[in-house]
Amino acid sequence: MEKTILLGRIIKLHGFEGEVTVGTENPVSDKLKGLKVVSLEIEGKQVPFFLESLKITGDKTLIMKFEGFNKSSDIEELRNCRVFASASWLKPRKKPFEPEDLKGFKIVSLKKDFSGTVVEVFGNNENILLKLREVDQTEYLVPFHEDLIISADLEKKVIIMDFPEGLADINI
Repeated sequence: MEKTILLGRIIKLHGFEGEVTVGTENPVSDKLKGLKVVSLEIEGKQVPFFLESLKITGDKTLIMKFEGFNKSSDIEELRNCRVFASASWLKPRKKPFEPEDLKGFKIVSLKKDFSGTVVEVFGNNENILLKLREVDQTEYLVPFHEDLIISADLEKKVIIMDFPEGLADINI
């Protein structure tokens, strides 16, 4: 089962259209705004509930509306249930990989005519050009495109690429 974190408890019904007020344990984070599902503890088990809406109404208060619950009588029995969210949802998100993140990567030509470390990145997401520096300080400008990538080891920062014939010759 996926790890969950206790958000708080349903403290009361809110209005007449099936919404509930949730008192949270900790100050509310903006990360919750995109939350689509929570688990309610019912008879000791966590049961998933899909959210139709979620509003942050205070430092430690949320208003939730669950899909399929349209009247306060539908949710009366949920009062005092503990509310959980997926731990993975609440942990910090990694920033997207940007072309600038390629600096320091070793690029190896499949044909073994050259290899080097990325020292500069030019262009944008559609047209990226990398400046590689070999151990002997020779520099090459090479295109970077997903169609040219053979393999990539992001932990070791090594990318093997299949460049067009003669690319090394035009860089000399």
